[in-house]
Amino acid sequence: MFFLRPPLRCALLGALLHAATAAEPVTLTAYRITPCNYSGLTNMDSGDAAGDVYFGLYEYALPIICQAQPDLINCANVPILSIPGFNVYTKSLVQVDPRFATYQGCNPNSSTGTFACRSISHTCWYASPSDRRAFADVCDPSQCRCEAFDTKAVGASTCNMCERNATWHPDTAIWRQIETLGQTLNGTWYSTRAEGECQNPDERVGVQCWWRVVKQLRNVNASCVSARVIAAVRLHGEPCFSRCGAAAHNASSPCFIGCLFSTLTSGEMSKRQIIEPFERAFESADPAHGGCPEVPPCPPPCLPPAAAARTRGVHLPGASLRPWV
Repeated sequence: MFFLRPPLRCALLGALLHAATAAEPVTLTAYRITPCNYSGLTNMDSGDAAGDVYFGLYEYALPIICQAQPDLINCANVPILSIPGFNVYTKSLVQVDPRFATYQGCNPNSSTGTFACRSISHTCWYASPSDRRAFADVCDPSQCRCEAFDTKAVGASTCNMCERNATWHPDTAIWRQIETLGQTLNGTWYSTRAEGECQNPDERVGVQCWWRVVKQLRNVNASCVSARVIAAVRLHGEPCFSRCGAAAHNASSPCFIGCLFSTLTSGEMSKRQIIEPFERAFESADPAHGGCPEVPPCPPPCLPPAAAARTRGVHLPGASLRPWV
């Protein structure tokens, strides 16, 4: 007979209990727009195809939104996210424990550039009946906070910013269109914190850890992906865009933004028609088939080019801050 030292014994018993009740891991396809000197998904947000195409389209509304709400998190001027031509889209396979927790906004420190995830949940882990059942084996019902739920499990949020009459933004025409687009696409965002990531190949998702990147499938130019989606919208909304004159190609102009969102939300395009050019951009590197070329890994130290940051409140689509939802 032998005795484990108490800390190790507790850790081992916790792992065994987790293994006895954990669900089988699932594999997700996650997309992310990011500066090319950041890799992986550690302390990052990502989304499924519908969720990330929605995030990219939402950014096109920022020139109007930021005039009325300059203090909105997405209107902050974070230089590392504001360098033209420095962003890429990644497509990755991610194995996750299917017990999802609350989504967290993972954003960079404006001074250091270090990404961190922030939980804004003001409720206990067991507030939702489904969460209470899913996390019963790893969380203490006598405690409001739970490390597994708060920091380790993959966060997920579906139909982001699609609720009507939300109190955190004004009830304006552009916000009503954003809400409608969110309902149409009904996408999902994910947050993957470092605390829950598998640290070595021997760790099993659902037992010793909560998620791991299985493989990064693509690393492509972000402007190319965005251009594919916008081209599809322009094709459906050409009568509107043609009335914009020179502003038809100015992504910051009210006319361009108005035509973009009216086309997306008026029933002219289905969910499939909006998402299809986004997904096709990753399927090949051949522009003739709607694909986007691979961007090679940025060699260390991968310093961004010298470029002026955007003026506060004037935004073109890029790797913006993720909203707290």
